[in-house]
Amino acid sequence: MNVSDIWGEKHEKACRDTTVKNVLISGFINALK
Repeated sequence: MNVSDIWGEKHEKACRDTTVKNVLISGFINALK
């Protein structure tokens, strides 16, 4: 397990978390319309 593997995993998780957050926020905004 080298540093770039660890960084890559953290980066992927961050991207996933951000995507989920954006979807939830979009759904919330659409629900308010």
